[in-house]
Amino acid sequence: MVADHTSGSVPLNCMKRGDEGVICETCLDDSDDAFVKALGVRPNRCIRVCRASGSCVIEVGSGRGTWSRVALSRTLASGIRVTTRV
Repeated sequence: MVADHTSGSVPLNCMKRGDEGVICETCLDDSDDAFVKALGVRPNRCIRVCRASGSCVIEVGSGRGTWSRVALSRTLASGIRVTTRV
């Protein structure tokens, strides 16, 4: 199920270090979509940006209190939409 907040979303590659949000959708081709989902980057997951220059390093919440750190290229990050937390 995809969160219904896409109107207020931003591409992940536009977020800054320390920003947090919830992934609302991925706009990637099938192989890239399967790749990021295998890394745990999927709709309704909480994320925190750890590094925003060069590759994008994020922490992804599992929903069970654990976080995984994932590095994505700027190209992949541009296809991931996030609703930011204020």
